[in-house]
Amino acid sequence: MSKKVSTILGTVGLLIAIYFVLNSIFDIGKISFKSLTSKLPLLKCEIYDPNAKNEFKIYDLKQIKKDDPTTNMNKKELVEWRSRENLEEVTFRNDEKRNEYKIRWESHDNAINKGYFVLIKKDTGELEMWFPTQVSIKASSQVSIQSYVDAKVFKGECVKIKRKNL
Repeated sequence: MSKKVSTILGTVGLLIAIYFVLNSIFDIGKISFKSLTSKLPLLKCEIYDPNAKNEFKIYDLKQIKKDDPTTNMNKKELVEWRSRENLEEVTFRNDEKRNEYKIRWESHDNAINKGYFVLIKKDTGELEMWFPTQVSIKASSQVSIQSYVDAKVFKGECVKIKRKNL
């Protein structure tokens, strides 16, 4: 029995040593089991534009989530981050309750919010792209809400596509 235990402990020790080598040499420290098993898709979306030719966009949700600068921020840090006068960011939210993905592009140019966001339903692939009117980042909540009421909204449809290793 002790031979089996020592073999198991040796194997675990070897795996830990391999992890530390990969972490120090290849900087793979941020890899976790959850990130390895993440099933975020690569989507090809067609945005319907009644006034022009339909547009196609590719959204790599796994990469967008990975690059999201707000991932580990608490609510206070997030409010401070979003109140910056000059800001460029893309954020991602996987909303399990509403069964949808939300991608938000936010651009503050001289304290004016020029962002937009995309909602994608997981079960149907339906897409909504919202372009709120531009408002000051210091605008009241009533003015901010009105910017969404007055937003231009485009519809579309997304389908999963396979990742290619070129």
